[in-house]
Amino acid sequence: MALEIFKAGTVVNRLEGETGKARLIHGKVRVTVPARLNAMCFDLRTLARPKSRFVYNAGELAFSVDLGTRASIEITEGGGPGVTVSGKTRRKSIVRHAGLIMEKALGLRDRLHIEADNQHDYPHAGLGSSSSLITAVCIAVNEAYGRPLTGRQLALFIARNHGEEIESNDEDLVHVQCNGGSPSVALYRGGMQVIVGDSDMIIREEIPAEYTFVFGIPDFYEKHDARFMMELEIG
Repeated sequence: MALEIFKAGTVVNRLEGETGKARLIHGKVRVTVPARLNAMCFDLRTLARPKSRFVYNAGELAFSVDLGTRASIEITEGGGPGVTVSGKTRRKSIVRHAGLIMEKALGLRDRLHIEADNQHDYPHAGLGSSSSLITAVCIAVNEAYGRPLTGRQLALFIARNHGEEIESNDEDLVHVQCNGGSPSVALYRGGMQVIVGDSDMIIREEIPAEYTFVFGIPDFYEKHDARFMMELEIG
């Protein structure tokens, strides 16, 4: 496995199947998606040896977590293709990437302005904050254009074009493995989910209301960008 850096907005794996017609229905959309806790991968080997480029089938046991990631988009119809990101957005390269891949996937000719952020501020701590950002933006764009993509198409597209930020670099991303847990808990009503194969959700159960989960973030936690974390993982 090698460290791979690519331009934000690069579509590595195209959409699967026929898509609906993208028609602008809502000029403004705001969505909130849950965080994802990956409690277990079922086949760790595939994280080092992907099925094909950016395609992983390790599977996972995923829990939705009530820590929201929000995305707001505003669309200027006929403004010419392009994506701008609000100055209030912290992780701009990820958000820009999500907007650009949706623009390419749907063949949009409008201008998108996006603001998106995680409710929590623990990147690369196992809560899927990066993929939740991409997921929130992609869902918002899909909603704005009348849902031309099915949930299945969207989940695969997000998982197979995943990247995360490099510090002080809003143009490039580093590739990080994605099994599809974050888009799955966002698109398929949260709960506890078992995901196998090509991001296939085969079991979903509600988390009983009487259950309480406590998440501990150690006091020695330090923020690092995805490039640093991937270099550690490869080592």
